[in-house]
Amino acid sequence: NSQGVANVLWAMTKLQQKPGPELSAAVLKRASKLIDHFSPQGIANALLGFAKLNIQPPRPLLDTTENRVVELLKDLTPQSLAISLQAFKKLNHPLSSRTLEGLQKRAISLAGTTRATDKSWILATLDSMGVTPSKDLINAYETATNRAVSELDAEDIIELLWAFARLAHRPAPGLMMAMEESIVRHVDNLGIEDLTGVWWAFGRMRSEPSTGMLNILAESTIKVVDEMSTQEKKDVKWAIQRLELVSSLPALGAFLSDLPPQEEAVGSTDG
Repeated sequence: NSQGVANVLWAMTKLQQKPGPELSAAVLKRASKLIDHFSPQGIANALLGFAKLNIQPPRPLLDTTENRVVELLKDLTPQSLAISLQAFKKLNHPLSSRTLEGLQKRAISLAGTTRATDKSWILATLDSMGVTPSKDLINAYETATNRAVSELDAEDIIELLWAFARLAHRPAPGLMMAMEESIVRHVDNLGIEDLTGVWWAFGRMRSEPSTGMLNILAESTIKVVDEMSTQEKKDVKWAIQRLELVSSLPALGAFLSDLPPQEEAVGSTDG
């Protein structure tokens, strides 16, 4: 049945075991016959399995799957929506404007129960597809984040900050302050990638952190600067230059002075 197909793909993904040509063809054939019976999570698991196992479904199957997703819009969970969107992107399947509009409207209705990670991935995936997320979706995510910010950990905050920054969207001052405070509280537990991501986000938004956060962020970066890759150092330097903070952070600047100037930072990847 449809659940069996989804389970097979999920299991192979977990085992990192790519099926041979015959099994791949059989799974695709079975999926094509059962597509109308797939649940939202089953579709998400199947699409993700195809993407991760490098099994490219034929265009007709992807078109049919997209139509099935539209039929099930009201039943999509935050996770199944995020996974399906990512998988369509990885499979290089262009979604119709109707589908994209429906997915964004469903995402808006789910904003209050969507995890920070899924919010971040939905926004980033739309952007990587060349689709500008609607203002209503961005505002819904910002409002939901503002309501739950005290319950989010630093990694959640950084993921959301990165996603907003990727869209060059600067959250409202009150939310920015709350996000900064959360990062400062957990700064000792942040890894190098997290620190770099924070610098990149503030640089991308052209949003200068508060003096207190700026000093703590600089001190934390100096502690690990010798462990940072050249690209991570370039990203930090780019952010400092973009925010015109070179003269304000002489100690950190000294560690980055031997790096060539960079017009645009790489920032975080699409995963």
